[in-house]
Amino acid sequence: MTTWRYVASRVRDQASSEESWEIRELFLEEDGRFSFTEQAIAPAGTTIEELQRDVEAMLRDNQQQPHLDLTGNEPRLANEGEEMGRPAG
Repeated sequence: MTTWRYVASRVRDQASSEESWEIRELFLEEDGRFSFTEQAIAPAGTTIEELQRDVEAMLRDNQQQPHLDLTGNEPRLANEGEEMGRPAG
């Protein structure tokens, strides 16, 4: 069964080598594999309340959770520098 959550993603600009953070959707498999949305996402809603709930979900999902490190050769889930999983595929 696949589950998903929002994940903070550390990225590096290839031209400037500057690092920054974005939010993506992370899809987790029971066997430890994972996949994620290629592009960063933004909170959205058809009402201000839906937008606020989306922002709250993004914050909640990223509290004490591994983040997605996209700064190396391979994407990895990391918690304080530890590798936590491997990409699907």
